[in-house]
Amino acid sequence: MKNISSFILMLLFISCAKSQSIDCKKVHIGNFELNSKVSGKTKIVRTEKYQFETNEFMNVKSRYDIVWIDDCHYELRNRKLLSGTDKYNGEPTDIFKIEIVKIEGSKIFVKTSANFAKEVYDGEIDIVK
Repeated sequence: MKNISSFILMLLFISCAKSQSIDCKKVHIGNFELNSKVSGKTKIVRTEKYQFETNEFMNVKSRYDIVWIDDCHYELRNRKLLSGTDKYNGEPTDIFKIEIVKIEGSKIFVKTSANFAKEVYDGEIDIVK
């Protein structure tokens, strides 16, 4: 009987955890910052159609088309260099894939991958506005 009770409690816990969803729509549009030890601070402005990124350390401003796959998954495509010297030797077919894992306070926790690499990176993006 004790094993059955433990099993039922475990099932309830799992179903409750799954039912708590992330409201990713609240970060579809806005101003954000990504801080990296390698490239410094990147300011991000996200609109309905585009994501603009400005990195003063690398002196680069670029624009991506943003494609929402669902509420918590999006892709950045068709990178266009707006100003600065391009240090990114990418291809026009490059796609960055981002999954919003959780939103906690003023931080967005993401997993980032790309169609040209096997690695998946965990990251934090600050919500500015």
